[in-house]
Amino acid sequence: MTRTLVLLAGLAAAGATPLAQAGTLPGLTGWTTAGDVLVGSDSAALITTAAIDSGETPISGRSALLFDALEPALQLNPGALPGDSYEGSGLVVQADLAAPVRVSFQWTLSTDSYDAGYLDRGFVAVDGQLFATLGEVAASPVGGSFSLLLGAGSHTLALGLFDVNATDLVSRLSISQLSVSAVPEPGTYALMLGGLAAVAAVARRRAQR
Repeated sequence: MTRTLVLLAGLAAAGATPLAQAGTLPGLTGWTTAGDVLVGSDSAALITTAAIDSGETPISGRSALLFDALEPALQLNPGALPGDSYEGSGLVVQADLAAPVRVSFQWTLSTDSYDAGYLDRGFVAVDGQLFATLGEVAASPVGGSFSLLLGAGSHTLALGLFDVNATDLVSRLSISQLSVSAVPEPGTYALMLGGLAAVAAVARRRAQR
């Protein structure tokens, strides 16, 4: 019984191993930046819409990009950004995954001066297409958590922020606690269930003695 429990614990640990350590999907310091992005660590970055041409001061010294330049920079398909997007910034990574992974992070979105007509948006894109909107700016900062399952194979993943309806007003998207974890294969789940059944059988035999 003890050996079975040790086996189950080992399998559970293997299923939760961060794949970033194995190099299959690098931390944020290994991603490519586009526009005004400041990467603080493998798990944290700040993305803004600050543009030098608009008289704003980018935190990275690099200006936000107009939408038609932002799309190729983030490996997005032409027209992937919505029609109300003007300029923005982001990060992108391409990875060849040998097995499925789950990518998770926390996000916070804020703006210097709120205007209901200019609801700048944060987004996630996968394989050249917008996958999800993280949120829109509001009178006070908004935030939440995001999780995405990527299957085995070659993928591009992008995180970004764009100005809506105008190029003025600076908004910021903060990414933190980014993690990449292995997703156990079906065979691993079957092995774990088999181990649990063995534990139950041993327990029943001992109870009958």
